[in-house]
Amino acid sequence: MTAIAELMTLLKSSGWMNLKVCIFAGAEVHRAARIATEAIAVNPVEKTPMPGKYPVNIVLVGMPGSGKTTVGFQLSKLMKKRFVDMDRMLVKQFKMPITQVFAAVGEDVFRDAETALCEQMLSYRNVVVSTGGGVVGRPINRTLLRSIGKVIYLAPDIGILLDRLSNDKSRPLLKTTDPKATLRQLYSDRDPLYRDCAHEVISISGQSPRQVAESILDRIRRP
Repeated sequence: MTAIAELMTLLKSSGWMNLKVCIFAGAEVHRAARIATEAIAVNPVEKTPMPGKYPVNIVLVGMPGSGKTTVGFQLSKLMKKRFVDMDRMLVKQFKMPITQVFAAVGEDVFRDAETALCEQMLSYRNVVVSTGGGVVGRPINRTLLRSIGKVIYLAPDIGILLDRLSNDKSRPLLKTTDPKATLRQLYSDRDPLYRDCAHEVISISGQSPRQVAESILDRIRRP
């Protein structure tokens, strides 16, 4: 049973009145796993080379609102691969939206589950993966993503992100008094991490999701 499964079992068996006890127990499980994995993490991320001309898996990273899910779905159709959305998988595991996960158990527990999912995906084959925007925050995650497949950073124009997300209430980290300032700070903090993690960087400016997917396909086909 995975750490996140243990947490959900505790929540179901104990009832929401004992939620704090369950959260503590689940957090301890995740914390132990994180300590064990981050002990071998490399920062900056180890630049694992991609074998072969055509990668088995493609992993999309980037800011919230950069189109990872839409582009990933388009790319999966072009490459005839299965599409995997990490955030949707985590929502299914927690049985609640991510905003509620943050409120109920905290960001650390969510990030522990995210790391566990990255480890699980090491066994995946022939997939296009759309990641959550904050997955690159942990060095171990960046190393794991590069081991899963060829990592593509969808590099945005900050103006596009501001237009798309400044009034988006579904993003837990943007629930602040000044979402635009928060978004600018997130971009400043995360852009170097996306670039450190990525094998390739693709600009999304001025392109439709289909065009971005085609740009990725053209890039990975180059000798």
